[in-house]
Amino acid sequence: IYAEFDIMGRSLKAQMKYADKAGARFVLVVGDNEIAEGVAELRDMRGGERVKVELTVESITKAIKG
Repeated sequence: IYAEFDIMGRSLKAQMKYADKAGARFVLVVGDNEIAEGVAELRDMRGGERVKVELTVESITKAIKG
């Protein structure tokens, strides 16, 4: 799994545009609240589906593979 994260402080909208241009299939949205809760939103950039996933490798991998 190849991953990138934003270090430039861009808005979420700008980051989503970048991910779309870069051809990302999925985007995992993780902020301070998500870290505190242990759950994040995984977005399918092709179909627009959004699902909540636990912040574990197993949970994220399972959601990506379907």
